[in-house]
Amino acid sequence: MSAAPTEINRGIRVASQIRLRADVFDSLTAERGAATDTARARLCGMDRVNLLRIRKGQAPSLELALHMADRLGVKVEDLFEAVA
Repeated sequence: MSAAPTEINRGIRVASQIRLRADVFDSLTAERGAATDTARARLCGMDRVNLLRIRKGQAPSLELALHMADRLGVKVEDLFEAVA
């Protein structure tokens, strides 16, 4: 007998979407001398196109989100927020 999906996920809050906290991201990258999207993307180890997609609301992979946070010296939770 298998448990219903709601029983399996009880107590686990799953965000339907996450988005970049652009104000925090811009501030952190500016502190490190990156003033353009190209420079910000390089600082985080990606290309400008990926950064623009993330800015428009596309959720990055977990690996990329962790990498971005690591490069900026913050937690993922500081850089991204859940959107219901």
